Amino acid sequence: SQISQIRQRFDIADLIKQKVKFSQISQIRQRFDIADLIYRKVKRSQISQIRQRFDIADLISQKVKRSQISQIRQRFDIADFIYPKFKFS
Repeated sequence: SQISQIRQRFDIADLIKQKVKFSQISQIRQRFDIADLIYRKVKRSQISQIRQRFDIADLISQKVKRSQISQIRQRFDIADFIYPKFKFS
C-alpha cells in the first residue's frame, strides 16, 4: 500500500508542476516533507530516500519536456519494486 501511495504522490506532483511556476516547486516539496512526517508507517531512513527522489525529480523536470515526465514516472515506479524495504500490502 505504501508503494501505491508514493506513486500517487508522484502523479499528483506531476499535475501540480504543470500548473505552477518552478519557483513554487520548493514550496510544494516542503509540503511533501510535512506529509512524510505524517506517514508513521514509513521508517525515517525511507523518508530521506523519498525526499531525495523528489529533489531529483524536480531537477530532472526542469531539464526535460512535459511529455517526458511520464517516462520518468515509470522509472520511479520500477524503482519502487526494486526497494525491498517497502511493504507489499
